[in-house]
Amino acid sequence: MCSMKVTSSPSDNGQWTKDALEQNTLGRDRARKLCDEQFDKSLEQLKLEYPLAEQSSEQASARTAKIMLLCDSHTKQVQAINDKYMQNQEKIRTKLLEQMEQKELQFSQYASPFSRPMTYITIKFDTGLGNSLWICGNGPKMSWDAAKALPLRCVGTDTWVYETTEPFQAFSFKILLNGKAWETGQDHSVERNKPIEITPQF
Repeated sequence: MCSMKVTSSPSDNGQWTKDALEQNTLGRDRARKLCDEQFDKSLEQLKLEYPLAEQSSEQASARTAKIMLLCDSHTKQVQAINDKYMQNQEKIRTKLLEQMEQKELQFSQYASPFSRPMTYITIKFDTGLGNSLWICGNGPKMSWDAAKALPLRCVGTDTWVYETTEPFQAFSFKILLNGKAWETGQDHSVERNKPIEITPQF
C-alpha cells in the first residue's frame, strides 16, 4: 500500500492519501468477506458431520464444542485482519508526512534566505486522516470568503502552520476545517515579528 509515489503538489498529496486509504479499505473488506465465507463453509460442514436428528448427548456436546471453537477462531481472524489494515492506515499517514518533509527540505536547500517563508501561526489540531486546515482573514493574499481560503501546511500529526514572506503589520484570521467548517469563537490576530500558536475548536 505504501509503495505508491507521492507527488510534490499538496493537492496531489491529498489525492494520493485518499486513493491509498480507499484501497486499504477495499483490501480489508475483501479479506473480511473471504474470512466470513470460510466460516460459513466450515459451519455448514459441521452441520453435516453432526446432524441434529437423533444425536446422542456426546455428539451434541462435541458439536457444541466445535462450533464454539470455530466461532472463537473466526473472531480472532477478523481481529487480525482489522489490526493489519489499521497498521496499513498508519503507514500511509507516515509515508505522506515523510514525503512532505522531503519536499520541504529540497525547497529550503535551494531557496534564498530572503525567499524562505517565516512561520507566524502554528495551529495545534489533529484533523484525522483525509482532512485539512485552511485560513481566512485580512492577511497577505487572504480573504474572508471561505471559497478563497488558503490551505495550511501540515508539519506533524497534529501541527499545521501559516507561513508568508510578504510584509504585514497585523491581521485577523480564523481557521476552517476542510475549507468549509469555521472554528468557533472570536477572530484571532497576529502581529509582525510576534508568531503565535492556537488550538481551534470546531
